[in-house]
Amino acid sequence: AVQNYRPRRMIWDQIFPRIPVNKQSDSILSWTQADLLRRPSTLRARKAESEILDFSASSVSFYCENYALKGQIADEDRTNADPIFGLNSDVTIAQRITDALNLDAECRIASLVRSTSNVASSANTASSWTDYSGRAPINDVLQAIRNIELTTGYRPNSVLFAQQAWDYFALNQNVINVGFQGGNNQVLPQVQPSTVASLLQLDRVLIGQAFVNSNEE
Repeated sequence: AVQNYRPRRMIWDQIFPRIPVNKQSDSILSWTQADLLRRPSTLRARKAESEILDFSASSVSFYCENYALKGQIADEDRTNADPIFGLNSDVTIAQRITDALNLDAECRIASLVRSTSNVASSANTASSWTDYSGRAPINDVLQAIRNIELTTGYRPNSVLFAQQAWDYFALNQNVINVGFQGGNNQVLPQVQPSTVASLLQLDRVLIGQAFVNSNEE
């Protein structure tokens, strides 16, 4: 048993922030990426009409699912509880419900981002990073960034690592040599998310570090 070690380090709301909407289901406008990035003809002859900029638009539907939990305290438990535990029970249940909702959201978002069917493009790295020395994970990540940029026209502003992938990345000798002056055998180099974000010219580096118990109750 432990003394109220709550789930921590969840990042789902940084990956998919909450966006308030007026209706549970509705449609939003969607523009064609090719039209937005196409270079139009802007040259106009003297006294001639300018070219008309034309572009297409469509709609995308959304539906907001309901997610909820509730807790309960038996009247007998509340009546028989010592004063110090009375309020504690309410706070504890509120914490448990909040943690459970966040943990469920973390798992749902993790499943979404791990599925290649939910993204515009995907590619596996050329090789595993597990040997810490013979690979080039920085090149792999930069190539993935470039693939997204070539597909969408936008450079990513964030990169998300699973915890194990981050561990291999942060201890890889290629990463240490390129970005952190080689380190040495006595001092562990400070390969931190913020420094990696700067190295890769990104706004942030996120690491999925939350733990979930997948066993049945």
